[in-house]
Amino acid sequence: MTTESVNALRQIFPNSIESIDIETAFAINVSDAVKKFLRLNMVTSIDGAISLSGTARGLSSDIDRKVFHILRSLSDVILVGAGTMRTEKYGPVTKKKKEIINRRESKQISIPPIAVISNSGKFNFETDFFTKAITKPILLTTEIGSKSALKANSLADIYVCGKVEVDLNIAVDTLVKLGHKNILCEGGPSLNTSLLNEDLIDELCLTITPKIVGGNGKRLFDGLNIDIPIGFEYRNIFLKQEQLFFRLTKARSQV
Repeated sequence: MTTESVNALRQIFPNSIESIDIETAFAINVSDAVKKFLRLNMVTSIDGAISLSGTARGLSSDIDRKVFHILRSLSDVILVGAGTMRTEKYGPVTKKKKEIINRRESKQISIPPIAVISNSGKFNFETDFFTKAITKPILLTTEIGSKSALKANSLADIYVCGKVEVDLNIAVDTLVKLGHKNILCEGGPSLNTSLLNEDLIDELCLTITPKIVGGNGKRLFDGLNIDIPIGFEYRNIFLKQEQLFFRLTKARSQV
């Protein structure tokens, strides 16, 4: 198998392209006039499960992980909920030399920081996520949470975004003011729902694995309670190794 085929997808919508490299397939085209661009990237089963045996890795694949890393390399900052950060055992972000060069050409910092949403601000600050981070993590927390995180001042940049609960509009605005216009969110489902409710999701990047998981595990949007369905439109659909890769944007009729 050639390097090109390993790093390429087949586009099946809106038109057929036999081979398109992943970086081109998920390229961000955001004008300087746009305040921010928030992507949500998730992998699910056919029946909407977001984990298998407790983590997303069970639903992922080599090609999905390549998409995962390319999306990270294209972003200014990675946004994640504290629960997902712990469950998925997040570590510090590293980059291959080629990706670092590409980021510098785009005038981005070499290693994107990870911003964690946490109401409590309670973490184990002795983990590699904090102690070995090349780019200091960002904690978006509350007034109460900031007190819990005081001892992490040297290990993370702490921002108060609410009194008791993190206000996601304030959190996103904080990231934008820090220069992080292109935001990549990696979940989890509660954060996904809150972002959707606040109309903060500009694009949904969804990988669907051809498996039915069943059970009562959490789905893509957890606890979503809406009266009218929220419509999305297909921007691109790609296929690789039996997995489907979607880029979706909010339906124009709702924008």
